[in-house]
Amino acid sequence: MQTRLPNVKTMTTDLSAEKGPPITVALSQGIPAIPMTLNKTIAANALLDAGSPPGTVFFGPDLVKKRRVKVVDGCSYVDLLAIGPIAYSNVVAYQYGVAADDMLLGFDFLKHFDFVFDYPHARMFMHPNKN
Repeated sequence: MQTRLPNVKTMTTDLSAEKGPPITVALSQGIPAIPMTLNKTIAANALLDAGSPPGTVFFGPDLVKKRRVKVVDGCSYVDLLAIGPIAYSNVVAYQYGVAADDMLLGFDFLKHFDFVFDYPHARMFMHPNKN
């Protein structure tokens, strides 16, 4: 006998035609994290944090130490920030105080995308919107 939990829907939608590139999502920290590359060589995890303070991109102090990111007055100018094939140039990133080597993508960055989250396959589709 098979038991089903109440109010749980099984997703059977085919997402192969979904707009935007499929991006792998890590869920082990409890906050969705996606791989990101800074300046074509620095790999980092980007935590999707809609509740972060105003600003676009934040980085932890451990990232500065490990990857030798140049910081002036708590800011770093990133020549190229890439999430899969989505790339931005000349991004200002701000340092936050929590010891971590992760990046935070705050609401000011996230609001420019529509998201489809494919939880069973640990992936997300990010499609730029008109914001």
